[in-house]
Amino acid sequence: MSDDKIGRRKYLKYAGAAVAVGAIAAAGYGLSNYYTPSDQIPSMTTPVGEKRKVKIGTTRPLTGRDAIYGRNELNGTMLWVKMINEAGGIKAGDGNTYEVELIHYNDESKPENVGRFFEKLIVEDKVDYLFGPVSGPLGMATVPVVMRYNKLEFYGTASYDPAQWKSEYGEYVVHVCTNGNAYLRSMIDMTMDYIVPELDPNAKNMAIIHGDDIFRNTAGVGGYEYAKERGVNLLVYEKYHTDTTDLSPLLSKVKASDPEVSILLAGSGYGDAILITRQCEELDINVKLLYPGTGTVTSEWYDAVSPYGDYILTNTQWEIGVIYDVDYGPTHDEYIAAYVAEYGYEPEYSSAIGFTQGLAIQMAMEKCAEPMNPKSLRETVRKEVEFKGFYGHFKTDEYGIQIGHQVAVMQWQNGIKKCVWPPEVKNAELLYPMPKWSER
Repeated sequence: MSDDKIGRRKYLKYAGAAVAVGAIAAAGYGLSNYYTPSDQIPSMTTPVGEKRKVKIGTTRPLTGRDAIYGRNELNGTMLWVKMINEAGGIKAGDGNTYEVELIHYNDESKPENVGRFFEKLIVEDKVDYLFGPVSGPLGMATVPVVMRYNKLEFYGTASYDPAQWKSEYGEYVVHVCTNGNAYLRSMIDMTMDYIVPELDPNAKNMAIIHGDDIFRNTAGVGGYEYAKERGVNLLVYEKYHTDTTDLSPLLSKVKASDPEVSILLAGSGYGDAILITRQCEELDINVKLLYPGTGTVTSEWYDAVSPYGDYILTNTQWEIGVIYDVDYGPTHDEYIAAYVAEYGYEPEYSSAIGFTQGLAIQMAMEKCAEPMNPKSLRETVRKEVEFKGFYGHFKTDEYGIQIGHQVAVMQWQNGIKKCVWPPEVKNAELLYPMPKWSER
């Protein structure tokens, strides 16, 4: 990137000042279940004024079930807007510099609100581009709208199953985060590339279980398919009803397996991650590694299963202390310093994704000769946008699916999440095998 682009140098200026101050998967439902746009399509023109501006619209759940993720992701996006504008704006490929204006609404964690607000953003607010909301169902509510108005959207923590949707929606949606179907891949890679050859050849004897709702099913099926691809000896593969309160019959199959299951992975969320952990202890299922689901990333899960949380795996899109080499945007420490200066507390993964949405459109506009043309910008993302930011590697395939970024594998060690995979960012050694439950 040339020196006149807004890159790390100018981010450094802002981050330095900050320090000085103190600082899924979507369903196979019909899209009409989410939102049906109106029949009227107004003409969309971008007025040319003395000062160029790019208007970005979004909704985030600031109240309701997903409020914690919505607020954090919006914080990350707003920080990017502030930093890029204070650094002078986006120096685009058409020779113009663009100030960023962000317009956002609270969707209250309701898909029907997302569709309505997205249409308002396009028709009334006349935004140029859109940033997606959080979670698959909320994200899917945007798709019929951006398709109808031929807009380009950069998803944040929202995702869907690429096998279902990529060919149809690839012209309209760009993904920042790793999709749910790839959530178990890093753990399988760690097993086959490190544990099996260096620690324990029997570690390839695995079990995968998962719930039957959209996200859990996508994560579990994706894990199953990747495990077979990598040569895992999959001894148990079972699906359960997500709302179940007793998994002991299924977990008993894991215990009874011959040969023994060494590693148990689950496509699950928060409540079932607690249930799986507790019932593995109650049934004395002594696997050598356990990943009970995505809920393990939270301190609330760790407290709920105390004193059995240590040694258990979790994964994350991003975590403080997971440090990547950076060639675009702020470094890990610069981003955290700027975030703390702005909000008074440390960021978490959805905040990092919200900021990276901004970096993605920023680079696309810098490289695009027609930065205000959605089709041209989409083609630029497809062919030219690739970078390594503090969040990790950004690169999409031809359908806009994120293929550069991978989730990091963490392990709870003495009450702290430590990164144990991939090798280039790990900050601790994997503790393997887990001690037996009776020895805790």
